[in-house]
Amino acid sequence: MVKYRLLSEIELNGLEKEFIDFLIINGITADQWSAIKLAQADKAHHLIALFSDVIFEGIIRKLLYMEFVEPSGIKIFKCEAEKFC
Repeated sequence: MVKYRLLSEIELNGLEKEFIDFLIINGITADQWSAIKLAQADKAHHLIALFSDVIFEGIIRKLLYMEFVEPSGIKIFKCEAEKFC
């Protein structure tokens, strides 16, 4: 189960180097990844979910401001370590 959401195929393609690094850190070679994709779809999905969470967690940790746009106006929030202002 992902904490945020799965990266799309386009997003994954754009993060190919980072995904390869993620696999290496987790002890998975290119040949092993190819075999996992073919024979263990659930495990491949799980690894992509873990990678997606790593990417989104990194984005959120760097987030300084967030904007919320609606027809009645725009709200801008400052993101601090423990709260949004």
